[in-house]
Amino acid sequence: MEKHLKTIRSATSNRDRLPLQHDQAHAELVQVLCEAMAAQMPPADAAAAANMSLSELFNTLRKHG
Repeated sequence: MEKHLKTIRSATSNRDRLPLQHDQAHAELVQVLCEAMAAQMPPADAAAAANMSLSELFNTLRKHG
């Protein structure tokens, strides 16, 4: 799980630091969030690692899918 937390945090950091590449960073974040939850990470933990509320997490995934 720690691996997934680190990749979520890294993707979140990239999204926040690189506004010109926001779409790419957002897609990366969605991918790592999906991978983490597919590996049985609780959505609340994934949301916290991404500095999101649960509703923000699910809205992000819904909009991307």
